[in-house]
Amino acid sequence: MDFFSKPLAVAVRLARKFKGDPIVRLRVGDRTLLMPWSHNLPLILRSSPLYETEIGRLAEHLVASDGELVMIDAGANIGDTFATLPKLTQAKFLCVEGSERYYDLLRKNLESDPQVKLEFALLTDVKREGQHARIKEIEGTAHIELTDDSSAAAPWQTLDELIELHPEFANANFLKVDCDGYDLLVLRGAPVFLERAKPCLHVEFGPQLWRMYGGCEIADGLEFLFQFGYKEVLVYDNLGYFIARDSVQKSRVIEILSDYAMRHPAWFYLNVIAFHESRKDLEQFYAREADQAAASADSVQRIRPAK
Repeated sequence: MDFFSKPLAVAVRLARKFKGDPIVRLRVGDRTLLMPWSHNLPLILRSSPLYETEIGRLAEHLVASDGELVMIDAGANIGDTFATLPKLTQAKFLCVEGSERYYDLLRKNLESDPQVKLEFALLTDVKREGQHARIKEIEGTAHIELTDDSSAAAPWQTLDELIELHPEFANANFLKVDCDGYDLLVLRGAPVFLERAKPCLHVEFGPQLWRMYGGCEIADGLEFLFQFGYKEVLVYDNLGYFIARDSVQKSRVIEILSDYAMRHPAWFYLNVIAFHESRKDLEQFYAREADQAAASADSVQRIRPAK
C-alpha cells in the first residue's frame, strides 16, 4: 500500500491535471523502474529509508536457513519490492498484480528477468469462474469494480488456483500480501497452499482498508493466522520501523495499534511477519530484528540535532 503526506497528496492532484500522468524512470536498488509521475515511491524512499527493508532481511534469512527463496508477491505493483531486495542467486519469484496500468509497468520492468514469473489477476477468497474486474486507484489505494467486459480487466482467481498454473511455487517459503484492504481475502483463497507449504508471511494490516474494502476486521485476520498455525507475529509500522513481537491469539500490541490506526488517515497501517509454528528459526530472526531496531535507534540519536 502507498501512503500519503500532505505535500505528496497535493503533488498527485497536480499530476492528474497533466494529460496522461507521464511515465518516468526511477533508480531503485540496482534497477531502473518505469512508473507514473504521480507514484509516491520516490518520496517514500527519500523520507523513509527503512521502508519495507524487513522484506529483504527476511528474504536473506530464508536463503540462509532453507537454501533458497521461493517467493509469491501478491500485489506486486510496479515491481518495487523485487527491485529493493538484495541480490539472491538461489531465488525465484511469482509476481501477481491486478491493476491493468501497474501490470503493464510491472511487465516492462521485470519480464526480462529469468528469476521472475508474472501474472495479471485479482486474487480473491473463492472461485469466480468467468468473472472479471478492474482496479480503480484513488489516492494511493485501490478498490475493485466489477465488470461484464473482460477486455483489459483482470480475472478473479484464488491463490490456490494460480499456484496450480505455476506448480514450481507450490511449496513457496515466502508469501507477501499487499492488496489494499483485500489482504485477508487473498489468504482465505489459499488454504491448500498454506496447509502444504507453511510459508513465512509478510502481510499488510490496514484496519481502515480491511473494513472498507475487505469487509473484515484485523481480529478476523489474527484468528485466521492462528487457525493455520501462525501463533506469533513481528509487527512493523508503515515506515519500516520494528515495533514489537505479539501473540496472535492474545494480541495486545496489534489490538492497541489497530484502534490507534482507526483514528488516523487510511495511510497509517501495520505490516506483520509471521512464521509458522513448525519452523524453528523465529527466535533467530527475531533476535536479528531486535538488534536491527536498536541500531536504527542509535543512528537516529546520532543524527538528531542538539537543542
